[in-house]
Amino acid sequence: MSFDPNQLLTLPEAQAIDETLLPAQERFLIRVALYSLRYLQTLQRSQGLAWAEINETSIGEYVRQDSQIIAAEAQRPGFSQWYCQFLLSSLAQLQQAATQANISIDELSLQHIIDWFTAQAKARLQPD
Repeated sequence: MSFDPNQLLTLPEAQAIDETLLPAQERFLIRVALYSLRYLQTLQRSQGLAWAEINETSIGEYVRQDSQIIAAEAQRPGFSQWYCQFLLSSLAQLQQAATQANISIDELSLQHIIDWFTAQAKARLQPD
């Protein structure tokens, strides 16, 4: 089992993210969220899990079976644990984006993710 990294971001998606004119940090985080969504969708579908069942254990088991992660772990011990935490953090953001849009994670689109990160950036910029 392996996730195809070529499925992570299309050119039109990259252009849409760049067109947001958000700071580079937010644009990077949008890309990360989209990458994570796609990886977690692969996990969810291949394991037949509901989104609510995706947790640290299910992510860890899936990551430990991913040939690309296994190869990275061989070169950089601790990578798989870091990647699990990375995916868990992204999952929390995706859940928040879905809640903000009043939809399920399955229905999240790039635009929903952009909207959530835009709202987060605006909230940080507003004075207390």
